[in-house]
Amino acid sequence: MLRDALQFLATNEEIELLTVTVQEQLEQADPSSASSENAALPFDPESNTSINVEWTEGVEEFQHTSDEELWNMLGFPQKAIPFFNDTEDSSGIHDPWTEEGKLWLQTPENGKELFVRWHQRVGLLKILINLFDGKSTFLLDEVGLGKTIQVTSNIATLTYYRDFYAYHGSFPGIFCE
Repeated sequence: MLRDALQFLATNEEIELLTVTVQEQLEQADPSSASSENAALPFDPESNTSINVEWTEGVEEFQHTSDEELWNMLGFPQKAIPFFNDTEDSSGIHDPWTEEGKLWLQTPENGKELFVRWHQRVGLLKILINLFDGKSTFLLDEVGLGKTIQVTSNIATLTYYRDFYAYHGSFPGIFCE
C-alpha cells in the first residue's frame, strides 16, 4: 500500500509548476499588481532552477502580544472559542455529536482540556482582520500546526460575532469600531 501511495506524490517539476501557477494567480488577484497576460514567468519551468520566494508568517505585528491581550482583541474575555467543547477525547473513541459522547465529555475525569494554542489564536485574529478588511488569507504551514482548528474557530467566531452584533449593535474585541 505504501508503494501505491508513493506513486501518487507530486514530482519536483509538478511542485515547481504549481508554485508558478499559485504565484501567477496571487499576482493577478492583487489589484495593485502591474502584471499582464504577456508578463514573463518568474522562472523557466523547464529548467531545474527553483524559485526563491520570501514568505512571512503574516502575523509579525502580534509577536509580542500576550495571551490575555489576544483573547481581549478577539473579544473573548472568557478565554474560550465560542461553541467549542471544553474538553476533547484524544483517543477519538467518543463521538462528541452523540448524546453518549456529550455525557462522556461532561464528566470531569474524562477527556483532556481542549486548548487552542497561541499561534492558532493569532492566526484566527489575522484571518478575522483580513475578513473585516475584505482581504483573503492563505494558510500555508506544515501538517499538524492547526489550520483546521483556525478555520473551524473562524466559522464559530463569525457565528458568535453575528449574534453579538444583532444583540449589541457592534462587534466585540478590536472589531467594535
